[in-house]
Amino acid sequence: MTRDEERARVWRSLGATPQETDELLSYAEDGFDRSVTREPQTFPLEDEPFVAAWAEYVADSIGQGAVPALAKRLVQFGFPVAAGISETDSYRAATRRGAVDGQRAMTALALRDPAGIRMFLHQTAAGRIPVIVARHRGDFETLVCALTRRNEPVPVAPSIGACMVAGYNNWDRVARLRHHMNFTELLADKSRYQDRFILLSEGPYSATPAGALGLEPTSWLALSRIIRLEHECTHYFTRRVLGSMNNRLFDELIADYMGIVLATGRFRADWLLRFMGLEGFPAYREEGRLAHYRGTPPLSSGAFRILQRAVVQGASNLERFDAAMDGDVSLTGEGAHRILALAHGTLEDLASGMFEVLREPIDAADLAACLLIGQRGTETLLAVLASTGLVSACNGRYSLTGLGREYFLPDSPFFKGALFQTLSADTMEMIRTARLQDGPTRPQTTCWLAGRVEHPREQGRRMHAHTFAAATAFAGDPLFAAIAHSLDVAGGVGTFSIALARRHPHLQCTVMDLPAMAAEARGYIDRLGVTSQVRFIDRNMFAEPWDRDCDAVVFSNVFHDWEEFRCAELACRAYDVLPAGGRVFVNEVLLDDTKDGPLGAALFSASMLLNTEGRQYAFSELDALLRRAGFEDIECRRSFGYYSLISAIKPLQARPRMRQQGSMQ
Repeated sequence: MTRDEERARVWRSLGATPQETDELLSYAEDGFDRSVTREPQTFPLEDEPFVAAWAEYVADSIGQGAVPALAKRLVQFGFPVAAGISETDSYRAATRRGAVDGQRAMTALALRDPAGIRMFLHQTAAGRIPVIVARHRGDFETLVCALTRRNEPVPVAPSIGACMVAGYNNWDRVARLRHHMNFTELLADKSRYQDRFILLSEGPYSATPAGALGLEPTSWLALSRIIRLEHECTHYFTRRVLGSMNNRLFDELIADYMGIVLATGRFRADWLLRFMGLEGFPAYREEGRLAHYRGTPPLSSGAFRILQRAVVQGASNLERFDAAMDGDVSLTGEGAHRILALAHGTLEDLASGMFEVLREPIDAADLAACLLIGQRGTETLLAVLASTGLVSACNGRYSLTGLGREYFLPDSPFFKGALFQTLSADTMEMIRTARLQDGPTRPQTTCWLAGRVEHPREQGRRMHAHTFAAATAFAGDPLFAAIAHSLDVAGGVGTFSIALARRHPHLQCTVMDLPAMAAEARGYIDRLGVTSQVRFIDRNMFAEPWDRDCDAVVFSNVFHDWEEFRCAELACRAYDVLPAGGRVFVNEVLLDDTKDGPLGAALFSASMLLNTEGRQYAFSELDALLRRAGFEDIECRRSFGYYSLISAIKPLQARPRMRQQGSMQ
């Protein structure tokens, strides 16, 4: 398998379509020279040539202030930030030839707090680099416009608090050298006149309030200064050592990693996700920094969602990588080698998981290196996986078993990766809240009752991954052979109906769910080749009428989302639309009647406590519920894993319906 094929497989494992995979492969290309990462390195490097001149500027700033010291050397300080100024003759003469009007003011920049601007040289593994810090946010934005946008007024996003200025033509250095060499000779070597320096603001990093991280404002400002500075110094390191410094996500993840570690002593995945706007993943906060790394041209909305998953997975992998590290974390010591280790991989490597690597046999040491985690932790996890039957070991090498390949490789139709890509960092808080108030603060079912679905694509992926294997097994039940047309209530992306249609070519299936699921469902129906048998209708199952041209109603993973009185309402509606002799099917993970297991059902019920108003039911409860609705001949059989399939018949002779318990009166 080629390297590009391996990269593409990672994007597919995160749920990318073929078109999105192509987008993301192009997006994730970086310019790192990885041959450097294989060679011995001694850090810190010697300073670059421009640093000597900036050492003079810093020395002058100590006596006269940073603004006067810079205004004497940097021609942009002689012009205001104003629309169209870069097109004036005087501006072009100053920035293209260094020709400055001797009568101009020392600085024409409108700075609100000139005394709050300071500069210094900061030691990095790639040598020292000049740093200019603006205490006032407005002054930072003015400097960004002057020194990187040709003094044109360009909005600077609140989440941007630092800027690396690269390739800056320093006419002060040119003037010094022109006494010793001709202009053509001077221009032949850009290192003689082009500088790099960092602009920093003093505010909270990534516009993140202290309270969002549980910190005091003063402490957070101090940490923000370090994170912001070391983040930019990491960019300087990759530019000088690896030949690339870009506004790309992979660069940003490495830089945020180093900034956080150098500020706090360890990596915080939750901080990185907050900075990027992914603290509530799968929800995305538009104000987060990730929007600035969408690429040019920007990624499509679908590819951008996949990128968000990659960041969440990458943050988790970075946390494991950091836990396995020790030693001097400074950028002049072990920290430099950490950057090289991370940059040796790719964005796809950072976002990949263990199961993808275990496709082929590999030993624990190599697996640990691939996953950026410690060997001890890798061996411990492998032992757990081997005991579950997902991984086998032979002569010290590990690989997926048939079972592991079936469920944890992205090219399997039963791939369950989607179930693990949206786990929230706030799960423990959700558990505390649900335990105290007997349910979640904002259950998903509240949205569903209102006719809304949050993140329909994520919802569809999770439910399909969770259900498709079981649905494929259920479809073989002989009872379905006698069905002509099924109505799949709250059928999501149509997983159950797709499995039925693939097994029974005669069967017509209607999937009913909220309008937000329509596009996702039709995508699954098309991709799995059942468009002639499966159709989607958008209906609110509680508020709108159901189709009556069916002889079976299917509830797959539906009842566990709802309180019993709502399940009773659904059972009654199913009874009403079915003809005499029609069947209802309920696909659920059932608790024992004694409510003491099995473990899978109990854990599933705990998950419902965190997210919905429902729970897992025992067969005796659903049997009674269906009987009260009017059904008879109720059967239950274990069919796949923890799943059971309940079936019941609407009698040929209608009977008075029993009064339902609970709120249905």
